[in-house]
Amino acid sequence: MEAVLERALVLSLGKLLVTLPLLRSALRSVSSPVSFCCCCLLLFTDAVLTIFFSSLLILRQWQLIAPSAGDIIAQRSLLFTCNTYGAVFFLTLPEIVVDILIRHLQLLETDDHCQHHDTKRPDDTPGFKHSKENT
Repeated sequence: MEAVLERALVLSLGKLLVTLPLLRSALRSVSSPVSFCCCCLLLFTDAVLTIFFSSLLILRQWQLIAPSAGDIIAQRSLLFTCNTYGAVFFLTLPEIVVDILIRHLQLLETDDHCQHHDTKRPDDTPGFKHSKENT
């Protein structure tokens, strides 16, 4: 179980470096609040984990914590993060389904509303009298 902290730091730093250049295009292409929150949550956790692992490494180099304690803390935090990501993705799926369903129903409602008003002719409206009937 040696060098778990260093590997976790390299992994989180690499993930953060890959995520940052893609952030601009990802935020431009979001179409719902759910996807925006997921992008922000992933970026936030990547940044927090990188800062946390680097601070653990600094504390271990200053010998403020035991050498094996940093590896154990890194391993446990990685396990916690994996379980948390799994739970978040599991709970995000129904939220995305509900969001898509609401958008689909709103689209159908607006299409129905537009078709109802577009196909109605002025002489079909109640109270409208044809010019031939008036003469």
